[in-house]
Amino acid sequence: MSERVRREVRELVEGFGAPRPGLAARAAAGLPDRPGRTAPRWAAVAAAALAVTAGLVLWTARGVPHQPAEGTMDPAQARAAVRAAVPASRPVLLPAAMAPTWSAEVTASAGGFRVRYTDPNDATRSVTVATGAADLGGFATLSYPAFHGDRASIYATKDQTLILVWQQAGVSYQLVTTGLGDAEFWQIANSLG
Repeated sequence: MSERVRREVRELVEGFGAPRPGLAARAAAGLPDRPGRTAPRWAAVAAAALAVTAGLVLWTARGVPHQPAEGTMDPAQARAAVRAAVPASRPVLLPAAMAPTWSAEVTASAGGFRVRYTDPNDATRSVTVATGAADLGGFATLSYPAFHGDRASIYATKDQTLILVWQQAGVSYQLVTTGLGDAEFWQIANSLG
């Protein structure tokens, strides 16, 4: 042992007093310095709860299959198909304000989704909700509405096309409509959930 370590041990002994008999043997055996001292009972319960929670999180992440969805269906079926395909960790934002007569063309997987709704009475009217980055090239009018709390969200217009781009929970979203007016657009945008 170096002189420095001996000096520090001596200072500790003087400060706390000499060790009690048997303390070195108890320490070598891995026992507490006082026989009556054990970890609080809540520590065991907390450790068990943490283990169960960790197991459930791993089971949820690995054990639940996410089936890709693709096809044409009604809006209610589209909502169910996308929710089944996209993991729960990613928010699925689809409009509740879609008329049940509109058809929905769905492409969804664990990586994201795209749903294009079309009006059966007017093929020029459509609504698309998708994850991922949007191409805003050629859009003339831009504004920043802070949609769903995202201050960097962008609302743009070009002819009959209106687009809203925003991020939520780390996921990029886009809402694109064609043939709808501004009031209809915002009614659909505000129904996303």
